[in-house]
Amino acid sequence: KQAKDERESSLASTDLIDTVGVAGMMIKMRGRTIGAATRDVHGLKRLRRQRGAVLKAHSASSHRMYRIADELFPGFLSYENSGVDPFSRASLWLMEERFSPAEIHARRTPSLTRKLRKFGLKDPEGVAQKLKTLAEDVLPPAETMIPALQRSMTEELKIYRLLSNSLRGLDTDIAKQLSRTPGAMLTTIPGIG
Repeated sequence: KQAKDERESSLASTDLIDTVGVAGMMIKMRGRTIGAATRDVHGLKRLRRQRGAVLKAHSASSHRMYRIADELFPGFLSYENSGVDPFSRASLWLMEERFSPAEIHARRTPSLTRKLRKFGLKDPEGVAQKLKTLAEDVLPPAETMIPALQRSMTEELKIYRLLSNSLRGLDTDIAKQLSRTPGAMLTTIPGIG
């Protein structure tokens, strides 16, 4: 059937037309491999599909976190406003516990600067000051909603980190699988770049 789909003419059948169809199918191979590599290729495809599903869940988690952060502390996830890269280690640490403009504003500048320095920020003093200024200027959520939003953020952070670890593990598994796969076979696997 695949060779028939590759033929130039579906009405006529000659040896030349059939040979061209078979050759076209062999060139494309449609993701199939021959011999012992088949098991490895199918394993790679399964890992790739699994990684795609985990990546989709990871993206959904980050979207939920973005929505919660935007409600709790508007502008925090904008680098221009806060000086902190969104979803960086420093950003996740700030969102982890009691995340709100009032809490950020209440932190002492030297201790906030010291902690930001541990995350490798280039200008921790400037970032700390920028965060405090932003905390003063933004409109906070309703006081009654803050505990629920903070709890939601804490729970969503756990999910986000779990999915991040899962992605790293799958990337390692895919790399190990690829290291055992002959290079010529990699060109026959759709989606493996």
